[in-house]
Amino acid sequence: MKTYIKEILVKRKALSKGEYKEFSDKICHKVLSLEEYVNADKILFYYPYNNEADILPLAKKAFDDKKNVYFPLVTGETTMKFVKVKSLDDFREGYKGIYEPVGEEVFDNTSENACALIPGSSFDKQGNRTGYGKGYYDRYLDSCKGHICKVGICFFLQILEEIPDKKSTDIPMDYVINEKEIIRSK
Repeated sequence: MKTYIKEILVKRKALSKGEYKEFSDKICHKVLSLEEYVNADKILFYYPYNNEADILPLAKKAFDDKKNVYFPLVTGETTMKFVKVKSLDDFREGYKGIYEPVGEEVFDNTSENACALIPGSSFDKQGNRTGYGKGYYDRYLDSCKGHICKVGICFFLQILEEIPDKKSTDIPMDYVINEKEIIRSK
């Protein structure tokens, strides 16, 4: 893992419980102001891991709003799929201790009117993203044939002016949301 990524993850881990909750709540509020999120009927979430911003309150609201809610399930060395859940009880501990969905219905990656909330280790102002090095999200998003609004979710401390080592296989975000701002990269 690159040194700058390690430094960012150490800073993210060092957030106090109060900061973590306050910043996560602000991020959720900003996501709710995004037209593409509000209008989407299918939302791809992530289950927070390693101090990633907590967006589970958004999932609860999405259930209340009768949206179709999906979470990632690791299916191979570098592959995943998104599985529909009906509540936050539909999970078990999975890959690397991350909670994964228990369900049968898989997200149709030819879908339109979908919004994906995507974690990462760092993002830049152009919508570029680094993950944790395996390329799960990049491979998955590359396989999608329909239009999915891609929203990177992070804390402000994870924002770089520019990602120094972006690859041609990296899929850029349409938006990056942190507790301070919504960055539109379209």
